Amino acid sequence: MFVVTVVTLLTVLSIGVISSFATESFFPYATEVVSYEPGEGAGEYTNSSTVLGKPTVTNPDPWWGDTDVTMFNPPWMKDQIVSVGAGGHLVVKFNHPVIDNPTNKHCYGIDLLIFGNSFFVIDWDPQSTTYMQVISILEEPANVEVSQDGITWYSVTPKADSLFPTQAHTDSGPFGASPRGITESNFCKPVNPNITIPYEKYYTDFYADMLALYDGSGGGTGVDISETGLPWIRYVRVSLPADAGYAAEIDAFSDVVAGVPSPPA
Repeated sequence: MFVVTVVTLLTVLSIGVISSFATESFFPYATEVVSYEPGEGAGEYTNSSTVLGKPTVTNPDPWWGDTDVTMFNPPWMKDQIVSVGAGGHLVVKFNHPVIDNPTNKHCYGIDLLIFGNSFFVIDWDPQSTTYMQVISILEEPANVEVSQDGITWYSVTPKADSLFPTQAHTDSGPFGASPRGITESNFCKPVNPNITIPYEKYYTDFYADMLALYDGSGGGTGVDISETGLPWIRYVRVSLPADAGYAAEIDAFSDVVAGVPSPPA
């Protein structure tokens, strides 16, 4: 297990209340499911423990062989993701404070990443003018809130299970095979939220461009804690209103660790 002390992160803050965490070591992924209510439409995807630890990297296939998770090939199995349906919620906890770190320019102000099963959509209609081009993203956005104590909650802007789809390796083929990846992506590094997505490109060209834009990141929806005015949080809640009409799938949560390589599970 990768361990690093929170004291190394506290150099960016002078908030006395955080000092009690200064010697606490942490694992950069969510470590506890505090509460889960599937809601309507969650189906059989109700194993909430799937969100603990790092994002899914492999899609098993007993017939065709395993493939890597990519921006075109998201996790989809019941032991990989959990659904939050209409009226449902999921609350997870980190074993350390996820700190607002506005000084890290390489992380674009992002402090927290949420991984789901969104993916980029290729037009497979041979009669279409955009045949074999990437035309959109399939996403199921859910509300995100953060908290220090699990009682008082603060809304943040990004919706979970949206940009950016998970990219488990930096060197996989577009669909996670031919070739399989060797170098695992950094799940604690965000994608630059200001990039322009090159839609309506042939999917292999799109994929090459997006790999360059991901720049080693494993993807995920980026959250900037500074929106809340809080210096740190430990709890994250993902929810949908009762009239949502769909379910959102969640895979993992990670702390953006400045300058630290993505740790093992």
